[in-house]
Amino acid sequence: MYRKSIIRIHTIVGTFFLGILFNAIHVLNAAEITSRENKRAILEALIQYVIQPPPDRFRIVAEVQVDDPAWSETQILEEVKRQEDFMRAVEQYSNQAAKLKLREFRIQALRKEKSGTKILMLQESRLFQLWMLDQTDMSLPNAGLLAKRGIAYDRSHANLHDSGVGEWQSYLVNHSLQSATVDARPSKKWERNDLWQAGVIEPQAALLLMSLVIATNSRSAFFGLNTSFSGAIVDPVRLDALAADQSKDLVATVNEEPFEGMPHIHIQLMERSYSQAQKRKVSYWLDKGTMKRLSKIEISDPNNKTHYTSIRQNYDNQNFPWIWRTETTDGKTRVSRRYTFKDVDIKGLTVSTQQFLPIFPTNYMVWGIRASGKPFPIQNPGNHKISNITLGGQLPSRWRWMHLVAVLVVLGLPVVWWLIRARQTQIVKEDSAL
Repeated sequence: MYRKSIIRIHTIVGTFFLGILFNAIHVLNAAEITSRENKRAILEALIQYVIQPPPDRFRIVAEVQVDDPAWSETQILEEVKRQEDFMRAVEQYSNQAAKLKLREFRIQALRKEKSGTKILMLQESRLFQLWMLDQTDMSLPNAGLLAKRGIAYDRSHANLHDSGVGEWQSYLVNHSLQSATVDARPSKKWERNDLWQAGVIEPQAALLLMSLVIATNSRSAFFGLNTSFSGAIVDPVRLDALAADQSKDLVATVNEEPFEGMPHIHIQLMERSYSQAQKRKVSYWLDKGTMKRLSKIEISDPNNKTHYTSIRQNYDNQNFPWIWRTETTDGKTRVSRRYTFKDVDIKGLTVSTQQFLPIFPTNYMVWGIRASGKPFPIQNPGNHKISNITLGGQLPSRWRWMHLVAVLVVLGLPVVWWLIRARQTQIVKEDSAL
């Protein structure tokens, strides 16, 4: 009887502890599934930052403090020679005195520009295929003189590719030199600043993540130097593997970590490699409250001995940061940028086609470059000679009248010839009758 009671007690106790064990296993499995789902959702929120398309139209004004290593005198002279070689075809018609003056201007401008620290005022605008960047280097002595003349920016360059505003594909205007060059070559394209990327993840900070999760059939279209991942398709299987810590290439960790006293989600991606010293790492600090504001990015690349930091602050109600700081170091040099945004029209309500047209003052020297690459003068203030080339979609008024007269003359020549021939035939008939 006693033995049966002991066995019954052991059975009850064993069943109780076995139930606790099974329940604990179930709770752990549920917690693991919940953690994996949360991790995937956080990674998806991060990817949305990367793949969102750029706005079709915008206008952004920013003051940029640039800190670069100062150039040596040798580097400056080499750059001047490169510019002279590039512009030789255009400047070959200038006299020797003008060439010497232009060379001295370039040397002095580069000494100021490459002195190490400078302040730039930038205005970047886009209207679908039209794009323009206006800029002024505030460290140059002519910045104040331009302001007195009512000119806001020292130079502007624009891309007009397939925009329907004329044959020109791009142009550059320098208000200090009172000169402009319009280019008909389809391959000519100015590099954009992409100030709108302050509101997303810059491409170099997304390479490690997107190299793993982007779909195989769309990989070739998105990878390259500073490639935009806008519109990329994510492979859900690869994303699941990363969230479940089953990826062979990357390890993703997600945890809560404050940044500047505010709750943030810290996401770290690290390569799986044989050497701890060779692993590339990317860290993101995402605002926990909105999950739409990225406060900090760090990239560590031991192979190239580089470290990159990006910090965004002062977000507005459109989730755009009004302060953006970046810094890149390689152990020897340090390059930093501080963007302080002055005006952000992310919907492009203040942008119109008119501001992109290549229309220049009459006292500017204007050169054109044909699709073949051959330069030719369009406007020369010295003799006020203007070529019959459409600028800004229409000719100057006096040339429009001359163009109209020429067209009427050409169209009238066949009529005049027919009248003359008819009169000659009538005279021949009258002579025959006599």
